[in-house]
Amino acid sequence: MSVEELAAATKQFDVPLPDDVGQPLTAEQAEWNRAKRKRGRPKKGKGSVNVLISLERGLIEAADEFAQEHGIARSALIAIGLRSVMSMNPKAAGRAIAG
Repeated sequence: MSVEELAAATKQFDVPLPDDVGQPLTAEQAEWNRAKRKRGRPKKGKGSVNVLISLERGLIEAADEFAQEHGIARSALIAIGLRSVMSMNPKAAGRAIAG
């Protein structure tokens, strides 16, 4: 399609927008939008961040099994482990990490 053909095909869209487009919402419209919005997950702490990490298959399988047996989510188990290691004194944490 040439530039001229494209201009002719899209000529119908070359009209100015109405004056009310882009205006701020009224208080009623804003309240309606807030009411219609889904609640979503409750925020914990500063919120959450998705993190892509690599773990040994056997370790993640064991972690999933442990989490399921104890009725907690995988992410909660990982958070518990991180907090536990970070609360150790530096030498003990280094030994725990070295395995």
